[in-house]
Amino acid sequence: MKIIDKIRADKQFISLEYFPPKGHGEWPAFFQTVEKLCRLNPLFASVTYGAGGSTHGDTLEIVSRLKKDHGLDAMAHLTCIGSSPADVVHFLDELTT
Repeated sequence: MKIIDKIRADKQFISLEYFPPKGHGEWPAFFQTVEKLCRLNPLFASVTYGAGGSTHGDTLEIVSRLKKDHGLDAMAHLTCIGSSPADVVHFLDELTT
């Protein structure tokens, strides 16, 4: 089911937005925080596609892990500043494969 199909106009919900950690050494603490926030039963989570390119490569992996390891419907929140059109198209292709 798509996230848009889960949203109902007559019902409030919680969604979360995560900004990927800058380094993989910070991932254990990041995913501990994810685990704690899952208790809020969010409808979905988004992961920011970092402006300037610092975290672009990690966004797809984090979105996948949120779904696989934490059962969260997740999406990438694209902030395209500093990205070429080709970079954005490549990332979108990666999301759909």
